[in-house]
Amino acid sequence: MFVDEISLESLLFYKEQLFNAEDAESKVQELDEQIRELESIITMFEIAKDKGISTKKEVISNVLFSMNEKYKSIDPNGTLFFDSLFTKKTETYSVIK
Repeated sequence: MFVDEISLESLLFYKEQLFNAEDAESKVQELDEQIRELESIITMFEIAKDKGISTKKEVISNVLFSMNEKYKSIDPNGTLFFDSLFTKKTETYSVIK
């Protein structure tokens, strides 16, 4: 008979392979979920980073606006315009008399 030719070892081997395939499928699903979570976190960090950059630019812009506003209130005829928080090598904003 054909049934007598199948060994117990063969049955156990195929049973183990079947369980290993089920384990692999669940592991793949678990890894897919972890990938989705990490992609979500990366997206949140990128959004936060972009907001941080725009917020930093807004703060600098507001400071420069205030600097120019205060300068004009102190010296309405003054010709200086501040476009940076720091002077460049070739610029001097103070005059020693």
